[in-house]
Amino acid sequence: WDEPCQQQFAHDLCKVFVSCNISWNVADHTEFRLSLRKWLPNVVVPGRRSLSGIHLNHAAMEAHNGVVTHIGGQYAMGQYDGWKNVAKTNLVSSVMSIKYEPYLVKTHNMTGKLKTGDHIFELIKSDIHHMEETYKVQVIGWCTNDGLDGKKACRLLYQFLTYLIVIACWAHQ
Repeated sequence: WDEPCQQQFAHDLCKVFVSCNISWNVADHTEFRLSLRKWLPNVVVPGRRSLSGIHLNHAAMEAHNGVVTHIGGQYAMGQYDGWKNVAKTNLVSSVMSIKYEPYLVKTHNMTGKLKTGDHIFELIKSDIHHMEETYKVQVIGWCTNDGLDGKKACRLLYQFLTYLIVIACWAHQ
């Protein structure tokens, strides 16, 4: 196999591992490698470090570029909410909605941090900057929960970015 074909095989194999939730360790398993060599004698089978490193990074970059191509230049509505995962870790997530499609932006671990309006405001500012720089969208509004932290973050956000539509979530009222 020539180098471009070999690289494409490695990228495709990485996507198969991710899509099928296959452990990276399988790539180094003797039986797996022998089977691939039997049916594809000229292929160089990438190892787990290569698959979970450079090839996974390539797949992630392809996915990111696809999202940017799909949503770049459009208007976005941002939303933040706090929750706990199955391990009971306090988290705060930001989501952007574009043409009724949600996109998870960032999830922040709030363990040991105060969930104050000032702190949430700083996270939202950072997330808005991330959305605009990374995804090339224009944030036109933001929605927070109706708790004290959300209300204060809303007020501070509106004072900081007066062009934003800033609202409290109806589901939290």
